Amino acid sequence: MMGRSKRWLCSLLIGGLALSNLPVYIAAEGVPFTLDNLLAADMDTHFDGGVSPFTPASGTTGGSQRIVSVNGNNALEFRDASLGANLSSSFYYQLNSGRLKNRMNEIYNMPEGSPPVEFVFSYKLMRSAASNKPVAKDIYAQIQLAPYDNVLIPRFPADMPSISGTAAYLNNVPDELKTVNDSDLASYRFKVYPNGGQKNITSVKLTFSVRVDTGGTDEAYLVDDLAISEVKSEQTLDTEAPTAPTQLTLAGKSDTSVNLNWTASTDNVGVTRYDIYRDGLLVDNVSGVNTAYGAIGLSPNTTYRYLVKARDAAGNLSAASNELAVMTDSSVGGLPEPLGDRDIGNVKPAGSASYNPVTGRIKVQGSGSDIFGTEDAFHYVYRPWTGNGQVVARVYGIENGVTWTKAGVMIRASMSEQSPNVMMALTPANGAYFQDRLQAGGASSSTAGTQAGPPYWVKLVRKDNVISAYDSYDGINWTLAKKEAMSLPDTVYFGLAVTSHNTGKLAAVEFDQVSIGEVPPAESTNSPFPGTIESRKQWLWDKTKTMSEMGLQLNIVQYVAQIVDGQNVAGNLQKIDKMFQAYDAEQYKTVSKMYAYLMVGNQFSSSMIDHVKAYFAQYAYAKLPQTENLRMSNYTAGYLVGQSFPDLQDLNGKSGAVLKSENRANIEEMLSAGVRYGWAEYESPEYTFMTYFCLNALYQYTDEPDFKQKLKMAMDVMWFEWANDWIDGTFISTSNRAKGDSVSASDLTWRGADHTALSWMYFGGNRAQEGIGETDALVPSAYRPYLEYLGMVLYRGMSYTPPEMAIRIGQSGDKSYTSRKTNLQNSSGRNLKTYRQAYVKPTWGLATEVTYNRVDNWIEDIPVVLRWHSAKANPLFRVNADQGDSPIGNYDQPANHRIMQDGKAAVGVYKLLNSPTSNYLNAMFPDTGSIITREEQSGWVFNNAGPMYFAFKMIKPYSWYYQTPTDPSNKVKTTAKLHPTSQLTYSYNILRSQADKNGWVLETADASEYADFASFKNAVLTNTTVDSSHIDEANPRLIYRSLSGDSLDITFDEAASAYNNTHKINGNAINYGAFKLFDTPWLQQDQNGNLFTAAQGGEVLTYDFANWTISRQNNSVAVPNSSFENGAAGPDNWTDRAWAGSPVRTWDSVTSRTYGHSVKIVNAASGDYGGWSLADSSLIAVNPGTAFTLKAWVKTDNVNAVDGAHVGITYYKNDGTTVTGSTYLSANVRGTNNWTPIEATATAPADAAKIRLDVRLKGTGTAWFDDVELTKQAVHPVTGVTLNKGTLSMASGTTADLIATVLPAEATNKTVTWSSNNPSVATVDVYGKVTAAAPGTAVITVITADGAKSAACVVTVTLEPLFEDNFAAGIGKWDLFGSTDWQVQGSGTEAQLAGTTTATFPQRAVVKSSLLPYSTANYNLTFTAKGDRFRTMFRYASSTGYYFLEFKNTKVVELWKYPNSSVNEQVGTLVDIGAALPGFNLTDWHQYQVEVNGSSYKLFIDGIEAATFIDTSLTAGGIGFSLKSVGAPVSVNVKNVVVKPIVNSLPGGN
Repeated sequence: MMGRSKRWLCSLLIGGLALSNLPVYIAAEGVPFTLDNLLAADMDTHFDGGVSPFTPASGTTGGSQRIVSVNGNNALEFRDASLGANLSSSFYYQLNSGRLKNRMNEIYNMPEGSPPVEFVFSYKLMRSAASNKPVAKDIYAQIQLAPYDNVLIPRFPADMPSISGTAAYLNNVPDELKTVNDSDLASYRFKVYPNGGQKNITSVKLTFSVRVDTGGTDEAYLVDDLAISEVKSEQTLDTEAPTAPTQLTLAGKSDTSVNLNWTASTDNVGVTRYDIYRDGLLVDNVSGVNTAYGAIGLSPNTTYRYLVKARDAAGNLSAASNELAVMTDSSVGGLPEPLGDRDIGNVKPAGSASYNPVTGRIKVQGSGSDIFGTEDAFHYVYRPWTGNGQVVARVYGIENGVTWTKAGVMIRASMSEQSPNVMMALTPANGAYFQDRLQAGGASSSTAGTQAGPPYWVKLVRKDNVISAYDSYDGINWTLAKKEAMSLPDTVYFGLAVTSHNTGKLAAVEFDQVSIGEVPPAESTNSPFPGTIESRKQWLWDKTKTMSEMGLQLNIVQYVAQIVDGQNVAGNLQKIDKMFQAYDAEQYKTVSKMYAYLMVGNQFSSSMIDHVKAYFAQYAYAKLPQTENLRMSNYTAGYLVGQSFPDLQDLNGKSGAVLKSENRANIEEMLSAGVRYGWAEYESPEYTFMTYFCLNALYQYTDEPDFKQKLKMAMDVMWFEWANDWIDGTFISTSNRAKGDSVSASDLTWRGADHTALSWMYFGGNRAQEGIGETDALVPSAYRPYLEYLGMVLYRGMSYTPPEMAIRIGQSGDKSYTSRKTNLQNSSGRNLKTYRQAYVKPTWGLATEVTYNRVDNWIEDIPVVLRWHSAKANPLFRVNADQGDSPIGNYDQPANHRIMQDGKAAVGVYKLLNSPTSNYLNAMFPDTGSIITREEQSGWVFNNAGPMYFAFKMIKPYSWYYQTPTDPSNKVKTTAKLHPTSQLTYSYNILRSQADKNGWVLETADASEYADFASFKNAVLTNTTVDSSHIDEANPRLIYRSLSGDSLDITFDEAASAYNNTHKINGNAINYGAFKLFDTPWLQQDQNGNLFTAAQGGEVLTYDFANWTISRQNNSVAVPNSSFENGAAGPDNWTDRAWAGSPVRTWDSVTSRTYGHSVKIVNAASGDYGGWSLADSSLIAVNPGTAFTLKAWVKTDNVNAVDGAHVGITYYKNDGTTVTGSTYLSANVRGTNNWTPIEATATAPADAAKIRLDVRLKGTGTAWFDDVELTKQAVHPVTGVTLNKGTLSMASGTTADLIATVLPAEATNKTVTWSSNNPSVATVDVYGKVTAAAPGTAVITVITADGAKSAACVVTVTLEPLFEDNFAAGIGKWDLFGSTDWQVQGSGTEAQLAGTTTATFPQRAVVKSSLLPYSTANYNLTFTAKGDRFRTMFRYASSTGYYFLEFKNTKVVELWKYPNSSVNEQVGTLVDIGAALPGFNLTDWHQYQVEVNGSSYKLFIDGIEAATFIDTSLTAGGIGFSLKSVGAPVSVNVKNVVVKPIVNSLPGGN
């Protein structure tokens, strides 16, 4: 009978709803439900208003949208064309308020565990344009919620499945839109789960995406009747709410609890739940059978307002009960408000808490078995707290405790005994302890803190989802015990917790100095900027004392650093003692413990010393077949053990002098190889630092002076190389040992605690350093656990300092050079040959390496590196090949991946030699904002990085992938083995190509070389060529003509073999054999050479490794008080000057580059001109004929753009008068700049006797000057000049680079001037870039300023077409848009492009932008054609940006334009062609010429000018043809299309 009744009710409901015209559905189980479209209240889901509410996500993808009418009903079309970047075109509508968002939040606010609510996503769909290259995976619709955590709130609740396989998309019935819903795509039915208000959403975003691959025709679809509907089932059809609960009364209360009663509600079906509201917020609920509620966790003496609402199964909510205001009792123990207290869990006897206002202490008595495991038993003093905050207390004393009695501060999610919580506790016998439970009822974990007893301070800080726990002996100097990421409700309980850990017994604990409140405003954790060496060192030292790995224990350097500064000495000694009782498998950790002993061992107890000796006796200190850093670590430890513990025997039974001597020999062998072959692990930050870490320890503590000298020289060379490669914040170098982001990412946002941080300390950067090491990374094991030893090296007691010259080189902010370097050994000490090249500019650089004669296959290299300055993280582009099961982006295959470089360009070829699953090349594009714009065109990926541009091209087909730090490291490379140090620490767009043979091209340019990013793109598309026709040969070969005009030709060769001339530039093999160990502007050394020289500023240092000596040749001239440090009221030896106006000159003690002073000039008016000069009594004597260079450092603030800050040299005669015309000024520094070097060079005239030095500011602004230097320049006369090309053939409109080489290489003055004897044919700029202007011959001449030496290049310019097509090879040069069947008819010389259509919207055929770039401005278009109605398009840049001549009605023509709008406009008036060409008929064959020149557009037909139009709307673009019917079919035939540059605007053209 019940079954029949249910069926009868279903029928009745369905019939009733049908009559009321509501949508009724039958679920699979036969239960009816309705769909309530919540989206309809928030947007025009039917597009009846004729306007799209959607916004394009990008303007560069070729996407468009428009409202169209289908059978009289509006629909919205989304379209993607291949004109833009090869990315999907997405269109979104974001709801930040409204019915849909509010309803979802209502559900999220329901008590956790409440039934979820179902939704259905649906819409009507029709495919309106079918591409020949659709990208199915990017044709989808999605709903996106924000903020999301993918736990409480999903990001994509309906997922984003492709819609390209739905019945609606595949439907071929014209003008029929069909519904897409959960019947087609199951994920379109989704559930919203209540979370008790722990997390709400602020927005709902609806997105539609469509994509066509490069070269494909348009893809488009229509949508209508959008719906995001709540599913309302049979039960939901109950719309009658329960009656309101009545007689809400107080049944009882205490200081922290309230008990409520009420009279039950009634309902037509039944009450299922009562919702409890406190102070207007839903806080809890009870079952519908209960009419009582107890609230706990309240604050004493506080008024709360309660009301109750009833709810039925259908979700109907009653009106509110009466409101009841209840004030809790005062605290039984007199606790300060708003603190309350209660027992939590199974406790006997009951606990309590009291407050002594005299002492200010809170006494807490608590029993309970423990706070740990899956549930707790303790007494808690607490207060509710919302958002970020901290709780601090001192545990003053513990009475009646046992070993594991716990007393401390806690943050707790709820009053449940199983609640998630975090605690920083103090125990009587085990010191401070951190512990947490991350999930309700889950396991607990703990980490030991400082070994200390009461009184002792503890603190917890909550910042977003990160909890930081600290302990302290004084409440001022805090030791970080642990950082933990933890998901907690917004409102939690902060307080004091005590468990006796002794069931049946109470422990009594006194707390004082208790505070619960906001986290104090944090001062910036960034480094000082610009800072000094000392201030940067102090910043690093302070970081050392607070470092921590997220989720891991601290390492020894923090304990040592705190002891050195007298902080928590006893506790830190206990921690170090414990560490000496553990074995370390990697011996650089052994060296760190030797540092600890040598730095603070004088404070070790005798038992600690015993532990130290036992620790070092665990190892054998002998020769190892290991990596460079591990060998050096082992030998270093052995040497220092032999010296420090003469009686201690290692595992080989050796000790004292023998141990010391043998390990010194091993170290000296490595030193000799390092300084002659190059350090194998150079530029692998972690490994290089390990070696340097060892050398510094040996230098500091050895008692052998001759050994110390060798160590110094080896470290000096390291520093010179670091200085050479440093450009104001980052390194420009490849690496032959690096493991992914954690060591390759090294910039001013974050870098590891390694030698790059040490370099930054001495050299500085272009902005503040934001983070260092694992603590600042906030990524578990981001770098290398327990390896952050930087602080030991920079400790103020260390005596080694880098050479002052290396610091000057490193600090130079204006580097612009190319360099070559060689390395002759691998990490195992075996011979190889690695050749490195670098192209460096002040704000970016490109570096590559290639290796030969390999005897083993080290795979941890980064063979091509492009870095640039950016305010965003990780400005680094790199290319690598997959290696085995290593995660993506972390390794390479040097044997498979071969690379060459020529200045700004690099190319690579790849050949699979091993596992078939490793045949992938990866180009890693950071998605951090460091790349401003990324666009794809013609297979190139163009990137605007700010100070520079770069373009990358993969030869074989590729796909794009996206990976973030939160993704598993095998997300993209699914075969990868997970490893904690190989995780990507930044987000990347990864271009990934799989092929057994492959290649790539990388082109770069300084942004200053081009007018804008578009000009760079055009240059690459127009002026470069890629010949990949040999890529599939036995040994892949790739030929690339670069922007510089050079031909780079690379053929795959064997890394294990010798180089065999397979890398060629302009047909000439690169002579790698001539590469030196160092060949840079500052550093020189032959391969395996004994002499290393470093030169800068007139000073030359020579390192002789045969005799281990250093000699100095110094051309520097002493400048009195060069850093302005000495003086009383002003700087000694200097005087202030006013050349004009009223400049303000001061001696500044606030801003300086080094030490503490600088000189300052402030100009308020444009006519002000002031500065500082050497005083008359301090002028420097000079010899006539000697060249001097004055260098100073200047910092500017808002200096005018007309004049600026500069330095000057003035020569004086013996009689004290100036030499006529002898004041020489440097270039100006303008704007706002950090410390910048500035130079002036001048030769002393014949009558000069003295020199005066000036620092000056002309015009408005502020300038500071510091660190003045003067050097004598050794004069090397110019003996000649050569050009890289003697003849040059060019097409009109193209460019080529001439490179002048001034001889000799060390010539003092390499200034040259360029000229052309025929600028109408070819021009040349100051850099040697030749631009071909018109056909003819020109001679380009370069002349040296010194000696007037010259060289010339004969340039022949021919007029070559920009584009031509006779269609004999088909239609591959054209992009086709629309449905017209464009095709080629005929063959050979009779081939022609033919098209016909009845479509009423344009059907376009456009020349591919890779063949005729859209940046092309002026040209002559000629073609032969016949037709009845057609359009000729020019300056075509997009589907809504172009001109077209419309030929129609047998003999008339009109000019129209789409001025970057979907609405076209006519230009001028209709022209009757017959007036110029009597008898003209459009249907006959004619030759057409369109001259596009500036704002003038002329039409010639059969050589006769037929029309002229004038318009300035559009400035550049390609060409094409188009058809559009006005009823009857229209057609056109075209042949012999030619586009030529304009040289002379003559009738009939050229």
